[in-house]
Amino acid sequence: MMAAAAGGRGSSGCLRHTGAIGRLAGVAGWALVALVSSCGGGDSGGPGGTDPPPGSSFQIQAGGNNVPDRFSSDLWVHGSWAYTGTWGGAPRNGVRGDVVKIWSLDPAGAPTLVDSLKIPGISTVSDVQVTADGALLVFSAERGANAGLYVYDLSNPRVPVLLDSALVADGLHTATVAEIAGHRYVFAARNPKTPALVIYDISEPTAIAVSATVPIPPAYGIHDTFVREGWRSSLPGTRASSSTTSATGSRAGRRPGRRR
Repeated sequence: MMAAAAGGRGSSGCLRHTGAIGRLAGVAGWALVALVSSCGGGDSGGPGGTDPPPGSSFQIQAGGNNVPDRFSSDLWVHGSWAYTGTWGGAPRNGVRGDVVKIWSLDPAGAPTLVDSLKIPGISTVSDVQVTADGALLVFSAERGANAGLYVYDLSNPRVPVLLDSALVADGLHTATVAEIAGHRYVFAARNPKTPALVIYDISEPTAIAVSATVPIPPAYGIHDTFVREGWRSSLPGTRASSSTTSATGSRAGRRPGRRR
């Protein structure tokens, strides 16, 4: 996940290398990085010739190697706080991914670990997201009796408080939050053996409700979900909109690229 914080774009649309700042989620931890060079081509608006573009170079500004106990999964940054999941497809030091790490960011973006949430009965925290208003932390969990969807209150970002959970036997790989027609929904990917796109209404975060379930063929699995300006089909209590929902996935037994 890269977020440009400084610099500009030439007429070709490429990001110029004037100190753009981003955040990078890694396997063993995460760090603040500086984007030194982003793309090739000239400022004339043309293709920039036929020579290959110069390589990109990243320099760690702070952090890194700061999660020695588990493998990290997804990262979400909101204001001066960040939350990272942990992956347990293979144990690290005999430990699987059953925690959400809570990070405080200094004015330069450097992370400091301040606490962790441990969720019993799971082995992976996959997608992690904070709502746009900073009120809720939402994440999906896999592998274990307590796999499913979790919603936490962020009145104190340092100390998230559990509001509700929805357990799913096969686990949820993806959880994408979207605001639609005054409601707050989570578009989640239920894993095989019964794969489906499951839409949860979390408008009342202490009472998660299933709004719709869209099964997909059992030999396939949804990997990621994307919501753009709402949802094409109508949901209970809402009007249908002209926007779209899409999902990416693969057949069972294949290993698609991970969004990590």
